[in-house]
Amino acid sequence: MTAFDPTKPVQTRSGLPVRIICTDCNDDNFPIIALVNQTYDRETLLSVRADGRFYEGLEHRSDLINAPEVTKKYRRVYKGSSSAIMSGPYDCEQRCRSDAHVGLEDRREYYGILEEVYTDGEFTTINFIPW
Repeated sequence: MTAFDPTKPVQTRSGLPVRIICTDCNDDNFPIIALVNQTYDRETLLSVRADGRFYEGLEHRSDLINAPEVTKKYRRVYKGSSSAIMSGPYDCEQRCRSDAHVGLEDRREYYGILEEVYTDGEFTTINFIPW
């Protein structure tokens, strides 16, 4: 497991979104001050240790952890020669969904795009987005 990095996106161990207000509070035990987005868009103040933990040496649902990095890649999907759906022959990995449609002259052979979702660099799911 990697060390907690307060400069990257953060959430609680239970999955609630967090905004870090400061990491240099004048408190040797709890230098990180954060706002936790509770239900109904209400934020709650939270002080934690430099390693993001609420209690020393124990895991707790209020611990701060780095949020997983979610990235998406897009591929064009064309009609194949045997009427099967395939990606390519002009396969592309677009970072922006809208860019995947750019430059298509013959839309009759184009079905849509595949959205590949990766969490922390690992493939997690795929979605088909029709044209």
